[in-house]
Amino acid sequence: MVNKMILQKKLLLFLALLFSWHNAYGAELGIPLISQRHYVACGIDADYNYLARKQEGHWTGFDADMCRAVAQAVLQNSESFKLISVKPANIGKMLNTGAIDIMFGHNVLPPQIEAQQNISVVDVMYYDRIVFAVRNPKDNASSMKEYASENVCVRDKSADFDFLKQYNSKYALGFNFVKFPNNTALKEAFYLKRCNLVVGDEVFLKSIVKDLKSGNAEVLPEEISLTGVKSYTAGGNNHFNAAMRAIFNAIKSASALNISAANVEAFKSDPTPSVQNMLGINPQIWQKFGIAPDWMIPYISQFGGYSEIIDRNLGYASPLSIDTSRNEPYSKGGMIVATPLL
Repeated sequence: MVNKMILQKKLLLFLALLFSWHNAYGAELGIPLISQRHYVACGIDADYNYLARKQEGHWTGFDADMCRAVAQAVLQNSESFKLISVKPANIGKMLNTGAIDIMFGHNVLPPQIEAQQNISVVDVMYYDRIVFAVRNPKDNASSMKEYASENVCVRDKSADFDFLKQYNSKYALGFNFVKFPNNTALKEAFYLKRCNLVVGDEVFLKSIVKDLKSGNAEVLPEEISLTGVKSYTAGGNNHFNAAMRAIFNAIKSASALNISAANVEAFKSDPTPSVQNMLGINPQIWQKFGIAPDWMIPYISQFGGYSEIIDRNLGYASPLSIDTSRNEPYSKGGMIVATPLL
């Protein structure tokens, strides 16, 4: 009888702790937590310094501008945010404990990791190419066969490595794979000339070539594969996930409809229901998410629509000078699909 009572007490204690954990890290996540702390906490990957970096005390980069959109929508202040460096292995923990609200960075996590870490995909933020960078480009090279049998640095246990192995086998290039655990080690190896070639996504490789400041390093035009870079929220927080998806979809829709920083004010009188809903002239949809209905007008006025944000931070108007034509709206020949807000 005594043992039974002890077991019952232990069970009640466990249930109380479980309920307490849920209240602390479940019910209060998302918009209520952001409103309570008065800023949005966005996770970033510090290895991608051109996606989020501080210049003269001001955050610049694609991830910074996406975090600003959340801050404007939830808090009506685009500068009420913090960017927090998060390792891939810690994304789930940081999201599910409320240490961050949303994860940006250059994340392409496999489904099993999403399940293990209890995280949910919000949206594909942009598409990036998997490519080669080379320390000593060969003059007049017409194909990658000119680099056959070279040592190639690559991240171990990554999608990049799988794409590279398939590419190497398909074209019988005889590459020697030199594997590293993360991008930090990969960058260091490339700088120290441990391999002439390195494989990774174009955003990362363009940044390390630019920071190297060497005339004998460049990103090659050859494309190994294409990948969709995602954002994440805590698993099970469906309301917040849907709200974030609606925010990013609205920014994409703005570019699909040719709404820009220069003309957003003029679209206030556009009678199209999706435009009226998106700009908050009809406030009901944004109110259902707990978001300020008129958040888009000041945000677009200052930062532009999706195409402007991409071009400024990744495209030809940016230091990386990447061809971002794939990240144009589908209606303009790109791969970015936006749905009307109805």
